[in-house]
Order: sequence, then C-alpha cells, then structure tokens
Amino acid sequence: LTCCAGVANNKMLAKLAANMHKPNSQTSLMPGIAGSYVSELPLRKLPGVGWKASHEFRQIFGEEVKTAGHLRSTYNLPQLENVLGSKKAAWLWDLARGEDRTEVKNTIASKIVSVEDSFKSARTWAEVQNLTLKLCAELKDRLQIDAELHPGRRASTLRVVFRKAKRNRESRSTPFPDLEVNALQHGMLHVLKASGIAEPFHLTLLGVGACNFVNLVPKAGSSQLMDFFSRKPRKRAPECPICNRSLPGRSNADLNLHIDKCLQQR
Repeated sequence: LTCCAGVANNKMLAKLAANMHKPNSQTSLMPGIAGSYVSELPLRKLPGVGWKASHEFRQIFGEEVKTAGHLRSTYNLPQLENVLGSKKAAWLWDLARGEDRTEVKNTIASKIVSVEDSFKSARTWAEVQNLTLKLCAELKDRLQIDAELHPGRRASTLRVVFRKAKRNRESRSTPFPDLEVNALQHGMLHVLKASGIAEPFHLTLLGVGACNFVNLVPKAGSSQLMDFFSRKPRKRAPECPICNRSLPGRSNADLNLHIDKCLQQR
C-alpha cells in the first residue's frame, strides 16, 4: 500500500504538494516558494478548474494566458471581474496566487459505505459465492474504519447491487444483519436469489453497501467498537424481501430461515 501526502498552509497547496512526487511520498510546500510554483502551472492544473472551466477560459483569454503566472501578469482583479463576474474572478484570482480560504473541516460521515467489483463474467453460484465473500470481507473492514471515525452509529439497511450482461445495474435492499462476513454474505446471496437470479445467468458487476445509518448511544463504560453494531436500531420491523411480510421480533437467523422457505415455495 502506497500513499502520498501534501503539507502546506492551505488546502489547495496541500493538494498540489501531494501530487508532486507520486506514488509514495510526503511533500511540504513552504509559503516562500508556493507563489513561484503555482505560477508555472497551467490553468487546467489548478484544483477546481475542470474541462468546462478551462475551455471557457481559453475562449475568454485566448492563447496568451496559459498558466497562472500569465494570468497574474496580464490581468488584475478588476479586469477579471469585468469578464468573469465578481464571484468567479475572485475565485480564479486566489487560485492563481496560491491562496485558498476554504476552511479545513472534520470528515463528514458518509450516507453509505459500500464496495463493488466489475468483472468480465460470473455464470455460476460458485463464482458468485467467491466474489461475495471477498466483497463482504472488505465491507466489514470499511465499516470498522467508519466506526472508528464516526462512533455511535449503525447501518440499518444492506444494499446489494448487481448488473446482468448488457443491462443496467439494479439494486435491492434488506435489513442489515450482524457485522460478520458470513452474515453479510448470507444476506447478500438471499437478496440476489430473491431478485430472480437463477442459473444460467451472466453477471458483470456485484456490489454491497451499508446505508440508512442510525445514531446509537454507547453503553456506559464500553469502548468496544463492535458494541455499536451488536445492538439493533430503533426502526420498523424487518420485512421479508420475497413475500414482503413484516417479521417483528425475529432474529437474523429466524429471518433467514423464513426467506429460505419463501424461496423454496417460488
């Protein structure tokens, strides 16, 4: 596993510094050289300037303005405001000088934690079982990391994504099981079978995710991360994805047995 990190006095310069020495390094961009470094960058390389904006700038500035340094030497802020408007002009003017007033904030909790994999073909349940086992193991790892970053919340819904050959992707949901690989895989396979997938089939993508997080109050004196996933959230009773019956008070094992019976009756 490799990664890059950038250290600077604002977010924009830190992003630029992280890209300077890939694929495995930490780079510090000091304030004294930040201006000269940014001045040599093409406008397209400035963070936040995408293809659409760079195309617009070429139409407005022509070929004489290619880099941030060219922009600073050719235009002042009032001139930029005349051609871009005050808001966009101020934004581009700051970028060209290596300034970024964006506040650094704590990580916002994701609404969904998911993992998926696309592949050429999966045509048997044996192949699907191998793929789902890997996906569910990775989902568990990601949820454990999420629990460390955002303690006190638990997913209430397991979402399964699949794509048949030459078809659009589809998704189905089921109540979230215990945070164990086997339980996650069991729920994922049930959803796939309940969706009408039967051999012979031709899948080209599978994915699984946890969503509809609910906040929980940690147990007094408990520091175990897994405690947050062992309690059931306050929500409506789980429903069978086959017959759509509400199953209040059922354990995950009972729910899975009920789904098995429904599948056998189809």
